[in-house]
Formats: sequence, structure tokens, C-alpha cells
Amino acid sequence: MAVKLYLEKELSEVAGLYSIRALSKMNGDLEVYSTLLDKLLNQAPRSIPRLKQFLKEKKMTQFIDEMKNVRIDLADVFASDMLERANKVFDTAESGDLAKLEAMMETFLSNLQTLCFDIKQCRTQEMLQNEDEAAAKAAEIDIGSAMINNKYATVPKGKFVELYKRIDTGVLDKAMNLANVLKAMGFEASLHKHIVEIITQLNQFKQTAALAEARKLLALLNCPIPAAAPRLFTVLVVDDAGLTDTVKQALGDNTTVINSHMGTDTLQIVQSDKRPDFILINEQLKGTDGHQVLDHLVRNRVVDIPIGFVFPMATSDGVLKARKNGACEFFLLPLDSSLFAAKLAKYRAVAPI
Repeated sequence: MAVKLYLEKELSEVAGLYSIRALSKMNGDLEVYSTLLDKLLNQAPRSIPRLKQFLKEKKMTQFIDEMKNVRIDLADVFASDMLERANKVFDTAESGDLAKLEAMMETFLSNLQTLCFDIKQCRTQEMLQNEDEAAAKAAEIDIGSAMINNKYATVPKGKFVELYKRIDTGVLDKAMNLANVLKAMGFEASLHKHIVEIITQLNQFKQTAALAEARKLLALLNCPIPAAAPRLFTVLVVDDAGLTDTVKQALGDNTTVINSHMGTDTLQIVQSDKRPDFILINEQLKGTDGHQVLDHLVRNRVVDIPIGFVFPMATSDGVLKARKNGACEFFLLPLDSSLFAAKLAKYRAVAPI
């Protein structure tokens, strides 16, 4: 990262932030938490004058709506002290007690400004500690450039680059976290439609389609496409016998082979940063069978990873059932290594490098 994100111990030093609970909610995802802090810093300077004006003009419906947004932003970053004050302001506004509301607003807005100032100070300190690296990164991805594509000069482009990297490396759960935060930040229509499409593709675990949409976003923002993350072709073998060793021997050193013994953790592996390029399922498994594993994957919309099916003894019904559920390659035991390697070569050729 160009600018170091908060460590947990550093977060605890920022006024009013409850870092442990926040990071727990974000699954330890510092980038998402950092983005939510940026959202608060972006929205608060707009909310403060609006609240003052709405109260002055006695426009209580608009005042209450604005307070709802303030409370959401404070809750997102776990600024619970300020959130408690915001709740009291909100309740007072809903009760219609204008005199009490006017008496508490000056202190509340002052505290909100102080919170934002504290966060900015921490941000500034980070920037100073990483000044050279930050400058290089800003030049690399054209953050804040008014010379090129001025329409998007104030867009935090680094967040979109990070989204691309997460999709590219297969960390789809964290990519979804960041995509949803970017959607909530309310960018204009041309960006918003791509973000929504990325979320749609990630919901279906379609990594390739999501990556293509993220590439369009970066092109729109004039950001260079980061170099593809280097990784080996990965095969997930769902088997409780010795099939994994046979696959390793057949495919050689340029392949990573992951084993799911009972098939119970197959979906979890597919949705993790170990997302495979090919799945191989043995029809016979202890306690279940390969068809049930395949059906479970399909029901959870794992449709963009090619799946092979291995039969100890193939039957027409078994092959038709596996094909209907989405399997695209079929093999007999004992596995013919040369035939297996030849069939997987076409998938290796199109897998992300």
C-alpha cells in the first residue's frame, strides 16, 4: 500500500473509535475500514452546515433524514461515543423539542468536528511517515490528477485499484466487502453501474466476469491495470482416497493441488483466496457421493469453474447426471495420466496467470 493503513493498536488511539469490534465486523479487513473512515471524513463537512440550516429553518423532516445518514457513518466506524450523542440528538428532533435540540446542537457539531479532526491528524501522520512511497503510488495510478480525466479527479482511485487486485487474486469475500462500500459511497452513474455489475458477478462467484468489469472501471478512471498476480494453475481434488497424488504426478510442478477429503469444505475453499482453476470430483466418497458435492456447488452458483468427474465404474445414468449438474470432463479410474494432462491443458491455457 502507498499509505500504511491503521494497525489495530493505532486504531485504538484515534478518538472514539472502537477498533477491535470494527475490525472483527470487517473480518480484519483494514482496507474496508479505512474506506469507511474516508466516507465519514467526506460526508461530515457536508452534513454539519446542512444540519445547522435545517434547524434554523425549522425543516425537521430534512434534519431527521440528515441525522440518519450521520448515525450510519458513525456506526460504520464504531465511533460509539459520538453515536450515542447522535442518537440523543435524533430522538430529541423526533420528539419535536426544538428548544432542547438547539441547546445541544452546538456541542454535538463541535464534537463531530473534533472527531473528524482527530482522524485527519492520524491520516496526515501516516502520509508523512510514508511520503515518498505515497507520492510514487499517487503518480502511478494518477490519484487526484486534474490534468487527465478531470471529471474523476476527486475519486479515491486507489480503492478501485485495490478492488481489482482482490478480484484478480481470488479473495472474493474481501472484494465483495470493498465493492459494497464503494457502492455506498454514492459515485456518479458511470462508475456506479460498473460497481453494481461487479457485485452481481461476485455474488455468483464469477471471478473472470467481475475482473473484466473492474478492468473497465480502471480504464474509465485512467488507472493503469496492475500486473496480474503470479500464481500456479490450481486444481481442487474432492476425494478421500489416493487420487490427489495421481493428479500431482500427472500435472507436474507448475500446478497447485488442493485436497478436500469429504467434500464438506469444498465450497469454503472455492470461495477463499485458494479459489481453484479446475475442480475434480470423485463419484465415490465416504459418507456422501460426488453427485451431492456437485449439486451443492451448483446450488451455490459456482458456475464459472470447470468441473471434472471421476468414475470408478461409469454408467450412462451417472455420466448424464453429472453432465446435467454442470460437469464438463469425465474420467475413469485408474486415471490415465497422459489423457488427464491433455484434457486439462486447455483449461490451464485460459486460467488467469
